[in-house]
Amino acid sequence: MDRTPESVFLARQQQEWKPLLVLGLVFHVVFGLLVAAVMFWEPMNPVVTKVAMVELVPPVPKPPEPEPPKPLPPEPKPLPDPKPGLKPITKPTPVTPAKPTDPVPPNAATDPTPPDTLPLPDPEMAMPKFSGKPMAGVVGTTRDPRLGMYNGQIVAAIEPRWRPPEVDDARSGASVVVEFVIFPNGSKSEARIRISSGSSVLDRMAERAVNLAQMPPFPPGLNRSEYKVSYRLVYE
Repeated sequence: MDRTPESVFLARQQQEWKPLLVLGLVFHVVFGLLVAAVMFWEPMNPVVTKVAMVELVPPVPKPPEPEPPKPLPPEPKPLPDPKPGLKPITKPTPVTPAKPTDPVPPNAATDPTPPDTLPLPDPEMAMPKFSGKPMAGVVGTTRDPRLGMYNGQIVAAIEPRWRPPEVDDARSGASVVVEFVIFPNGSKSEARIRISSGSSVLDRMAERAVNLAQMPPFPPGLNRSEYKVSYRLVYE
């Protein structure tokens, strides 16, 4: 083998370049891989976790169960047929003798006055007198017991208001008749003097007593649109 200085120099140069060539080759391979990775790399999509929203619905209450139908009451048992040959015994109905009716006066059919009231007589003659003094109260008579009770209520309403003092020109036992009208609800018209007592002072006191009195309403069954009253007040 030729060991000339030139060949020895070339051999040394080759031995020194071999590591450089290997390093260059490795560098190019790594660089090529990086370029390829950059060109073909795709970013990873983030993982999105979806949360489902669930709405809680309250439970629907069950409808109440229908009540079972109530049992029908048992039908009544039919009565046994009566034995043949027996007839029911019926009691005889007692006969009540008819009561004799009062004779009807001849002018009853033509009398236009209602049967519950009588016409008011003259106040001077209507009230009975005892010991020469007339009686206080409603002037007139009636057959209707409801109207009679109502007249008593009128007396109870007026008499507590009638407390006249001593009057010089009035004698003891003097009376005055006041006239007024009562309506179904208990309201009344203004009182006016029908028969004077002879004393103007006593007459005014009588009107005041009637006007201050609170009348009761008509009792049930007293079907009237108004009740005209003549009332006598007596000075004691």
